[in-house]
Parts: sequence; structure tokens; C-alpha cells
Amino acid sequence: MKKLLKALFISVLFVAIGHKSVFAASSTIYNSLPEPTPGNVPSVGYEATSTSEFGGQVQFSGTERFDPMITILMSSWACESGTWNGKNCVTSEGATFSQEVTINVYNVGVNDAVGSLVVSKTETFQIPYRPSADSTYCTGVNEGKWWDGVMCVNGKAYPIEFNLTGVVLPDKVIIGVAYNTSHYGDDPKGTGEACFGTPEGCAYDSLNVGTYVSASVGTPLPTTNDAYLSSTWGGAYCDAGLNGTGTFRLDAGCWGGFLPAIKVDANPPAIIASVNGGGHILDNTDAKRKEWYDVSFGGWINKLEDDSLGGEYEVILHNVSNDTLDKSRFHGSDVVAFNLFDGDHKTCNDAVNFTVSGTWNDVPGYSMVFRAGDLGSPNTSDTVRITIHNSLNGTGTPVYDTSTADFDKESDCVGNLRTGLDTGNITIWRD
Repeated sequence: MKKLLKALFISVLFVAIGHKSVFAASSTIYNSLPEPTPGNVPSVGYEATSTSEFGGQVQFSGTERFDPMITILMSSWACESGTWNGKNCVTSEGATFSQEVTINVYNVGVNDAVGSLVVSKTETFQIPYRPSADSTYCTGVNEGKWWDGVMCVNGKAYPIEFNLTGVVLPDKVIIGVAYNTSHYGDDPKGTGEACFGTPEGCAYDSLNVGTYVSASVGTPLPTTNDAYLSSTWGGAYCDAGLNGTGTFRLDAGCWGGFLPAIKVDANPPAIIASVNGGGHILDNTDAKRKEWYDVSFGGWINKLEDDSLGGEYEVILHNVSNDTLDKSRFHGSDVVAFNLFDGDHKTCNDAVNFTVSGTWNDVPGYSMVFRAGDLGSPNTSDTVRITIHNSLNGTGTPVYDTSTADFDKESDCVGNLRTGLDTGNITIWRD
């Protein structure tokens, strides 16, 4: 086939359909954080309550479950010098201490028990000391507290974030927060640390996990009165420890208004492969342009990391040898197959075939098998073969096939019987 049009011309159809971005914005799928972050919130002190892990069961909203980021609202009562309860706290502006914190995400077991571990991640954070005591605004019963601009408080609320790249969450999980203090945790620090004998004590002994009254996104489970706790002190539990101490378990019935302060953001599945583009294949069978065989196409197909497929493609037979098919149109958005192949880097760099079910001249029950080779972008040496079938899965006798009807074989790119584009471009991408 003689190449007559050299200028790039993407069909109007493709421009209208477009191509979906590889990147998708994350969404909040659970949130029991106060917003904006206040000066402080009620909290669970691990050293004070003999606690090693505290958290809750959550049901996520929406469908986003990939690459989550979990935010935990901590509450720091530590002072650089002095103590909160000694009412003599002094902290220089911006002062922090280093603290390892672990996030554990569990499956939900039978009867809301803690199930198998989904993921565990430990990170080191620079936690701020609480600000100095404010003797101007915080006096009398509030002596020793700091002024947050609204009220006098003891601790300082501070969010920490865990990015769990590569993790896919189930629809509900149990989230636990764990860290070591002088006497509690998986590996207690002990009393031999230099900080233990100082008036200020060790900062981690004055570090708490925040709580909040309710969830604005998602659902706390089993009820809004429940949490999960591991403490060696029976008095820390709603049931006074009757159902056991020292293991991370459901603690039901007394946590109303004090939900673990947790936020979870997650992404939809990312695109890991795609084909998009459009154009025309032409054959100059006649001196008059209007008599040339002309088929145009355009659209996009995506494969996502959860192996789902999506997209939309359209083909128009403007003029073909079978006059009864002139102006016929295929439109499909149900992608039933998608396969990528390495090219030989001579006739094509990458190749693809995909099958889309849809309508033929607005009649359902048809499918299109689209085979293409991409030699580079933009490049008018890209090749296609388009076959329309009167079935939903790309089988049976074709209604129309570009390779056996009107267009010459011009490429052996991962298969033969493909013809080159005269205008437009095809882009094949894989992660």
C-alpha cells in the first residue's frame, strides 16, 4: 500500500475518548482523626497502663485498597526538661525525640478475633516534645499546661504516617499500634537507659496513642464501643482482664467516644499495561480520494494491577470493498482479553492483541479482535489488523477483516497480515 498521507492525523474519535492516566489519586477509606488536628486529644498511655499494643477493627469505605497510607495520631506528654505533672515543663521550640513505632495490620478472625498478619512495618519518627508550660493563659487548675490557641492542654497531638507500598488491604482489618517503653512492649527498654534516672524520665514513657469520638469515613467494628488492646494490667480492659491479659485481643464495651485515632488512605489499582491511539488505514484503489478504502479506529485499553481490564474502542468502516458495510461502526467497552508481546525491534518494539465486546451498528452481540504493533511513538510505521466477529468472544466467521479484504500485508510483527497506519499512532506501554 502506497503511503500517501504523511502528516499525523489522530481521528476525531480518539481525541474524544482520550486515554486514562496511569496515576490515580488516593482516597480516604477510613478516618477517625479530628480535622484539623487540635492541640491534644484523649489518649492511651502505654507505660501508664502497662500497654504494648492498642488499636481497632475498621471497615473500609469505597473500593480503593492498594498501597495504603495509615496515619496514627499520637499524643506526646514528654518535656525536654521538667515534667507535665510537675507543672514545670520547658521545651525549646522544635525540639523532638526519636522513637520507633510499629504498625500491625491483621485479618479479622472468627468472632472478631485478631487473625493472621497482613503487614507489619516499623519506622522511626521524630516526635515533638510537648510545648512549655504557659504561665499567662494556663493558671490555677490549668497550671503547667500549654496553650494551644483555644485551651490549655497537657499533651501535644502529632500525626505519624506509614506508607505501605505494595500492600493490598481486605475490606476490613484490625490495626494495632505498638512500641516499647521502659517496662512494656515486645522488647521493653528496661531501667538501664540513661534517661530513666533523670527528672524528666524517658520520652517514650510519656508517649500515648490518641483517640477520637467518632469516624467520619468507614465504620468502626464490631461496634463503636470496642477497641483492641494488649496490656498486662487487668484494669486496662473493659472486662477487668477476665478474658485474658498480655495478648492483643478484642476489648468490648467501654470505648464509646474513645476510638483509636486512625486514618487510612488507599489507591485504586494502578495501570500496569495499556494500549491507546487512533488513526486511519487507507488504500488508494482509485484516483479519487473518496473512493479509497478507509478504516479509522481509536480508543484505549488498560490492564490494572488486580488483573482487571477496562477501556473503550471504536472502529468505523468509512469505505470498504463490500459496499453493504460502508459507514458501519463497531463500539465496545467490555474488554474480554488483553495480551502483550515483545517485538523484534525491527518491524515493531511491542505488540498487542485484545478482544472487546460491543455493538455493530448499534446491535449488541459482536466483538472486535484488535492486533497492533508499535514501532515507536509517534511513528507512522505502526501496524494493525482489525477483525469484527458476530460473537462476544472474538470467535466465529468474521464479519469484516482488514487483512483478508482491502488492505495489504505489510508487517510480520508478532504475527502476519497486518497493515501499516497511514495516519495516527498506536502506543503500547507496560510497567
